[in-house]
Amino acid sequence: MRLGDLVSILGQFGVDERLVRTSVFRLGKEGWLVAKRQGRRSVYSLTPNGMLQFQRAYKRVYSDQYRQWDGSWTLVCMPPRRHAGPVWAKLEHELQWEGFGKIAPNVFGHPSPGLGALRELLDSLQLSNRVFVLSARSLDVFVTLPLTKLIDESWDLQSLEKGYHEFTRRFAPFGNAHPAPKLTRSESFIVRTLMIHWFRRVTLHDPQIPAEMLRDQWPGHFAYELCHRIYQMIYRDAEDFLSQTVNASGSVLPELSPWFYHRFGGLT
Repeated sequence: MRLGDLVSILGQFGVDERLVRTSVFRLGKEGWLVAKRQGRRSVYSLTPNGMLQFQRAYKRVYSDQYRQWDGSWTLVCMPPRRHAGPVWAKLEHELQWEGFGKIAPNVFGHPSPGLGALRELLDSLQLSNRVFVLSARSLDVFVTLPLTKLIDESWDLQSLEKGYHEFTRRFAPFGNAHPAPKLTRSESFIVRTLMIHWFRRVTLHDPQIPAEMLRDQWPGHFAYELCHRIYQMIYRDAEDFLSQTVNASGSVLPELSPWFYHRFGGLT
């Protein structure tokens, strides 16, 4: 996307051109954006690493959050005598970002992880042959602590609950209004952007524990359904505004990919 288009779009939120230029420059320095010359102008796009991070976040935000559980756990075990170093610190950080909990020294676990994302993570850090990835199950012949105790001690679900409650508090009046508020196209774009921003801030910290292990009336389910309902109401007008803004400068947005309509389980 051209810088001028970003200036026009972010101007809807009161962000001035100087701040946009500074932010784009910093994102380039941090390896998120790359610029290519298109005539006399620069066009910005995500770097390969930035695209990978975006895709991982995309799945967390727009896909069904809670997988069915088969009763097993996936464990990632680091060698006990490993040397400390940035690559191991990076692995711990990325495992926690993917929802793994630290259940013991050098051991991270998750009851229902995305194995494809785990494989990509280990491959990208070149650690596939330096860790152990195991599958484990509870043994019913033993009377032990309930698994809910392990969940509570390995993940900070209380902070997550507060985040979902705050999201619902902010957006439920809009999503539950009857009749639905009538918005202009630019207002629909603003609401959609702010809503996904707030939802993303919470859900990217959600380890997506299987529903069987969560308490009844888990607020994440309500927040997800609310976000889906509002998104369904406004996404067409929001996309129209985005296209019109970009077209006005002589640029053209690519056609929406089929997977766009799979967000939140399906858009109509």
